[in-house]
Order: sequence, then C-alpha cells, then structure tokens
Amino acid sequence: MFLYILAMAQFDSIRSYAVFVRAECPDIPPVDFFRQCNEMFVGIDTSKMNEMLEMFDHQDEFFVNGNKLEEYGVATIRDSSHISQVLRSRKLENGKDYICRSVAGNLSQSGRPNVEYLLTLKAFELCLMGSKNKPVYRKYYVMLKECAYYYDRIARRLPLDENETPIEIAAFSEYEMHQSAQLRRESESLHAHQKCEAEGTKTEWDRLEQQVREIRRESATARDENRKQLDAIKASIEKIAVGIDRLDIDRVSDKKGKRIA
Repeated sequence: MFLYILAMAQFDSIRSYAVFVRAECPDIPPVDFFRQCNEMFVGIDTSKMNEMLEMFDHQDEFFVNGNKLEEYGVATIRDSSHISQVLRSRKLENGKDYICRSVAGNLSQSGRPNVEYLLTLKAFELCLMGSKNKPVYRKYYVMLKECAYYYDRIARRLPLDENETPIEIAAFSEYEMHQSAQLRRESESLHAHQKCEAEGTKTEWDRLEQQVREIRRESATARDENRKQLDAIKASIEKIAVGIDRLDIDRVSDKKGKRIA
C-alpha cells in the first residue's frame, strides 16, 4: 500500500519526501528510505548505494580502501603513488586521515612493494568533493548525507528542522495518536490473551493437584489394606505358634505319664 501511495506522489526534494514518510510510515527500514531517495533523485547503481551505506557504518575508522578513489573518479589510475599524490593534494595527514601499509606479495609498476591506503570516511568525503570526475558520485554522497540526517530525525521522532510547518507537525501528531491507539489496543489484546492463558494454566494446575490428592488417597487406602492383611497374617502366625507350643506340652505330658505307668 505504501509503495502504491509513493508511486502516486510527487516530491521535489528529499525533505518533502521525509515529511511524507514521517506522516505515513515513520517506521520504514533505512535501506528502503535510502533506496527510494536514490530512485527519485539520483538513480545510481544499487551496488554503490549499499557500498556507501556500509561506509557510513564506519565513521571514525580507517575503513575505505584507497583504490576506491580511482573507482569513484577521484584518482585517474589505481596506483599507490598516484593515490598518495591525491591525498597530499587534499592536505590529508597520515595517521589522522588515513594509514598506509605494505601489501605482501604485491609489487608496484616500479617493482617496489605495493602500499595500501585506508581512509577515514571524512577523508574519503574530502577527496570525493574535490574531484571533477564522475560528479554523479558527489551528488549521490551529498544525497546520502541528507537522507541520513532526515532518517535519524524521523527515527528519533524529532522535528525535521526549524522550518517545520504546523501542518507537517499536525500530520505527524495525528499519526502518533493513531499509533498510540493501535499500541493500546494491541496491549489490551495481549493482556486479555495472557489472562486467558493464566486462567487456563490455573485450571490445569488445579486438575493436576486433584490427581495428586487422589493418588495420595489411593496410596493411603492401599497402605491401610496392606497393614490389615499383615496384621491378620501376624495373628494367624501367633495362633499357629500357640498351637505348636500346646502340642509340644501335650507330647511331654504323655511321655511322663507312660514312664510313671
């Protein structure tokens, strides 16, 4: 639905698109936001978009390979000595704006060990902005920075800028109220579901407790029956023992009587 509305809309700037996004779908994923801006305002290869977005995730690191300067039209050839000249011409400092390191196994055209340069995002930006080749990349980089700014404002629910109009604020406030009502309904639904589950769990627990009580009662009854049977067996054994004792006494008495006779 959002893509259909977007296809029908006309935007003359990234800001106007950001106003639309904040009012209609402020939870849009960042990649989708950047992709739509690219399609509407620049139209660069998607692979470059993903590559530049990855650079944005490494703001303060020596992350950008110096060979990218040739790829983006800043350097004319992919050679470490030429890249070094470009960096010096931009007055960039080794250890602060970039680092260089020898690459084992690779030799330059002069036969010396090749050097790899790794730039910070800021250093890469300075080189890109000063280049006269492939201006589409400069335009795209500027667009990405603007997109990043507006997306951050949208994601953090902040005013887009100091020129924001009451109508734009009202549109976003209406969306926020709608979202708040939706969240409240979802929360109430979840609470009701959890309550039903809790009641169902209590019912199951009561059933299990009843089963345990019945098992204990049956066990107690079985113990009583076993005890009665054991007592009966003991009584029988005692009677038999008494009978045996009497029989022995009678036998002894008979033997004595015969001797006297």
